[in-house]
Amino acid sequence: MFVDNGTSFTISIGNSTTPYTDTITLLSTSTVLQNDVMTMTLVGALGSSMIPCGTSLTNTDYAQLTLDMNGNFQSKGFDDAGVAYDESAVFTAFKLAVTNSALDNTCAATGGTIDESGMISYTDNLDSLGTESMDISVLNPLSLAWSSGTTGDTYTISGTVKMATSCFTGSLTLATTTPLSYPTNGDCPTSGEVVVSGDVNGTVVYTSTGGVQIKDGTGAVVETYTSCNEAQACL
Repeated sequence: MFVDNGTSFTISIGNSTTPYTDTITLLSTSTVLQNDVMTMTLVGALGSSMIPCGTSLTNTDYAQLTLDMNGNFQSKGFDDAGVAYDESAVFTAFKLAVTNSALDNTCAATGGTIDESGMISYTDNLDSLGTESMDISVLNPLSLAWSSGTTGDTYTISGTVKMATSCFTGSLTLATTTPLSYPTNGDCPTSGEVVVSGDVNGTVVYTSTGGVQIKDGTGAVVETYTSCNEAQACL
């Protein structure tokens, strides 16, 4: 169900007694390849200000958007390699706010800020490690600010989050001391520093070659990766 009130809207997908279900079945063998079950409510609000864009500035888009999410989602089936998966996610009082949006004369986004708060939990139902959860502070939300330039994009991240994973449980606060710089079409930042404080203290440094250095609270390098894709929260 979709309800549009002009500057606000509500989207309801399924309910507790009749969730939304989407099933993909291989007809030749009646094998269920994918089965998605969802119950979700999204309540959105649009900001009062508009952004003009387009070559004649005749097009406009909203500068701000907030979205509140509550619900759950489960997906199970087989991937392209035939390996079974069964994953669940739960959103509880999860809020996403888009602010300070910027558009160029083609109406493409060139920057903005996205704030997130609330609880997200994820469960791999086939993995004995169980559930991972992230509770993001409402007072100090997880904030991502970005801007696009001719040579790439820059990002800053900040906020406080409580995490419970297979290798770490505790509270962390993030602060970007040097913006992360992604070259155009690059997979990894080539500069930037993020300071982590709380139950773990240290600094994440992105190198000019796309690698990552992890420093402890004293500033000593304790881990080094040749690519940002190698760096993982849990190994």
